[in-house]
Amino acid sequence: MPSWVLKSVLLAGFLTLTAMSYQMASSSAARLSNKLPKDSEVLYLPNGKGLEFISFGFKNALADILWFNTISYFGKHYRLDRDYTWLDHMCSLITELDPHARHIFEFCSLMLAWEAKKTNAALTTLSRALKAEPKYWRYYYLRGMTYAFFLKDSTLAREDFIAGARLPGAPVFMAKLASKKMALGDPDTAIEFLQEVIASASDETQRH
Repeated sequence: MPSWVLKSVLLAGFLTLTAMSYQMASSSAARLSNKLPKDSEVLYLPNGKGLEFISFGFKNALADILWFNTISYFGKHYRLDRDYTWLDHMCSLITELDPHARHIFEFCSLMLAWEAKKTNAALTTLSRALKAEPKYWRYYYLRGMTYAFFLKDSTLAREDFIAGARLPGAPVFMAKLASKKMALGDPDTAIEFLQEVIASASDETQRH
């Protein structure tokens, strides 16, 4: 039997068992959720290497399942107690399996910073996102805003805004954010930066 067929069969079995287990557990989950310790919520989640092993090569499919569980976990605690103890861990597992899932990186970084009050975890998430996609301007924007708003670190925020503004497809407001931060320390450099961005803009609408 070809290896890809065997992997497909194993994955199908794994997904079937997961669905059956979820269905069987859902009826009693509500009764038990307030009695079980919080650690029990993620006892079924192995570390990154363990997840890669049980995915049988279908990492994106497993990432989708974990994403559904993460959204359910977030929604549950948003309604009940706003305690997101395991959100960072769950986000790390998903993005390790699928490092190009932009919507997951963006959701996780925003919720970790704003809801879970875990600024450092949000920054780590965005740094991991940039390692996977260093030319995606939104990651620089989100990390820069996190530095500026939560840590009041204008220097690191400025560096991210500048880096993001220079990327293809970056909107004009990125250049404005960068120049505003630069103008606080060196107005001449800010003007030179804006001139550089305007000169390199490929879209006429970005020149205004």
